[in-house]
Amino acid sequence: MAFFKGIPAAQGVGRGPLFVLESTTLDVPDKRLAKGTSHAEWDRICQAHEQLVQDLTDLVERQDHPDVQELAVVQLMMLQDPDLMERIRKFVRRDRLPASTAVPKAFNETIQLLKSRNVPWASERIADIAAVRDQWIRVIQQSDVFVDIPKGSILYADELSMGELLHYKEMISGLLLQSNGPTSHAVIIAQALGIPTVTNLRFSSSTSIQKKHVIWMDGSTGNVILDPTPEDEKVIEDALHAYRVSNEALEQIRTQASTTSCGTNFTLRMNMELVEELGAYDAKLADGIGLYRTEALAINPSKRSLEAQIESYRAVFEATDTSKVTIRLFDVGSDKALPGAPKETNPALGWRGLRFLEDEGVLLQTQLEALSTVSKEYPGRCRVMVPMLTDVGELFRLKDRVQDATFEWGVMVETPAAVWMVPELVEHVSFLSIGTNDLIQYTLAVDRTNRRVSKHFIPSHPALWRALSWVAEQVSGTGVSLSVCGEMAAHPVYAQAFLGLGFGELSMQPSALAKIKQTLCASTKESVNQVAHQLVHARTVEESMVVVDSMMDKSQG
Repeated sequence: MAFFKGIPAAQGVGRGPLFVLESTTLDVPDKRLAKGTSHAEWDRICQAHEQLVQDLTDLVERQDHPDVQELAVVQLMMLQDPDLMERIRKFVRRDRLPASTAVPKAFNETIQLLKSRNVPWASERIADIAAVRDQWIRVIQQSDVFVDIPKGSILYADELSMGELLHYKEMISGLLLQSNGPTSHAVIIAQALGIPTVTNLRFSSSTSIQKKHVIWMDGSTGNVILDPTPEDEKVIEDALHAYRVSNEALEQIRTQASTTSCGTNFTLRMNMELVEELGAYDAKLADGIGLYRTEALAINPSKRSLEAQIESYRAVFEATDTSKVTIRLFDVGSDKALPGAPKETNPALGWRGLRFLEDEGVLLQTQLEALSTVSKEYPGRCRVMVPMLTDVGELFRLKDRVQDATFEWGVMVETPAAVWMVPELVEHVSFLSIGTNDLIQYTLAVDRTNRRVSKHFIPSHPALWRALSWVAEQVSGTGVSLSVCGEMAAHPVYAQAFLGLGFGELSMQPSALAKIKQTLCASTKESVNQVAHQLVHARTVEESMVVVDSMMDKSQG
């Protein structure tokens, strides 16, 4: 028996024979095409491109899981980048490079550019680019990289692509990854598919890894046991029992009212990006949509028209009964740039959000017209949220574009400037929503994907919580509703602290709703106030972390 500890990534318990997936290297020849053959080689690339586009399109249409659909759509958008195709064409027609060299060369140029810029979204985008690159080359080479895995195996791999995981999902009962981080696409898909997953796991070099080994793993704790002994069975059985009890409790919580044990009301809503995600909407857990990210409509030319937008928005209102739907204006830029958009040295501080929209007036006006149309069809339900606002004047200019608006205006507070403008904003909006990821990044001046400084991206930081407390104080008594739509809303401790400060609406991914509802229903007004007080008044980061850790220990105890 040997015990290992990784990073918990997708909850659940798995047990089965170990299967080690060996890393494969694509064959990229280093040669030139014979004269007169470049046209035929370009045709071969285009044929492979068409096949890959069709494969991804089919994946979107047949998948029931919104997270898988979303990632496939992202890859489709990359394949439709005209700049990428033009570079590949030049490598083939001008430099006489074969397909298996020209395609990776074009992709790798983009990857190296992203690495050199060290932008916040680089690691995730690089993983996307590499996955599309490898799929395209395999189609060109007509190579099958999949292997046969015994059903029920625990799969151990260096890293895994979306396509590989979707292929192996029916055969595995758990996933152990060396390199993929907790936010990688393989992990996101594993969470959506309910596959227990542990990341950042490396067996010691002294351990002989063979297929005959048996693995027990707990995706909720990161614990992994290689060849468990009879003495380990008690630990395993306890973990299985705890997992079953937790699932049963989460199922029961669906029917409870959204109130704390002392009667304080709260509202939970769902975050979404694609209409296909509405299949995950559960009216017993979510009271409408707290954040509809609309960038996928802007990026896809076929979804950008007035009619296509209206159709997409209607689908959301139809799926959510009479609940409110919060639609964020196109937050284009940074990691969601339109094809052909100029590259920037620091896109997180560049041409994005409202800055982009004001310059691209036609795109903005079309969206506002679509929102005005659906808001009249579904009266009293449409809320429009403005991203990356730094000046109240920006809101005034937006309102001037819409005469007699029939929707509610709101602002996403995600910059320090927006925080300090709250006293003025509350006079002109119906709601404010905190975008935690950007607010942390801009408040603490830290790039969370930069390994050298990512440890300083700290959601419990006292500076952040003092800013949030100040916002709540300014809004109190104004009638403006306060919500949180960032990732922190899905954290049990932070959710309690938000409620303690007065943020009565929390919006999150659908998979987190039941757990947060369970946590808040078990709390009291006094307990959530105490959590908020401790975070706001912590003197150091270390003190704030102690607060979070102690609260997590209590909830798991």
